[in-house]
Amino acid sequence: MLINLITETGKIIKDIYFKEAIKQAKNKNLDLIKVLESKDSITYKMCKIKFKKNVKKKTVKTKIIKFSIRIFENDYINKINFIKKKILKNNIKIVLELKGREKGNKETINIFMEKILKDLENVCPIKKVINEKMSLYSLILSNNEKKNK
Repeated sequence: MLINLITETGKIIKDIYFKEAIKQAKNKNLDLIKVLESKDSITYKMCKIKFKKNVKKKTVKTKIIKFSIRIFENDYINKINFIKKKILKNNIKIVLELKGREKGNKETINIFMEKILKDLENVCPIKKVINEKMSLYSLILSNNEKKNK
């Protein structure tokens, strides 16, 4: 197949075989790029293609853990241990769901939230505390700034 070739200096070489153009480009460590295609001929250009390196963004997932005030002690301990394991890889959002009459008992809510904070104080810092929002209390634990054990 005969093609037209534009060299890296801009010189146009007409009617050169495609395989010969590839050899010339390889010898000069350049790439062939199809520039123009018409009925009569195809034109390629020799140049160096610069590739951007694929930079992988490290994404930190947020794991949501739901608590209830009426949780049994063993379940509570299991959830706290689960949080301690997962905080190394994920941010964790702890959500305290309130149902019915639990919404009106602010003292119990505060005691329960303080208990969670006390149990997790050595694990990691609290990123932000979010107060009541539609009968949900939540706090976010961040794994970015871990405390030394």
